Amino acid sequence: MDPLERELRDLLTSDRRDLPVSLLPLDRVHAGASRRRRRRAAVASAATAVAVLAVAGTAAGAGFLRDEPKEGRVPKSVTE
Repeated sequence: MDPLERELRDLLTSDRRDLPVSLLPLDRVHAGASRRRRRRAAVASAATAVAVLAVAGTAAGAGFLRDEPKEGRVPKSVTE
């Protein structure tokens, strides 16, 4: 075993290497994860609403949602 491997093994098996039992309370970890999940859901729904409004606005601006006939075209109800 070379000296580097021996030093690394000694370091990793050292008793002084122990970490505290609780670095961060688990309930704080769960609360943070829940907060991030709610925030992502809110951002996703807001982005969806903006996309729907943009598509509806584009469709309305292009005349897809208008009931008015375009110039030069006769509505079916007049020809029947």
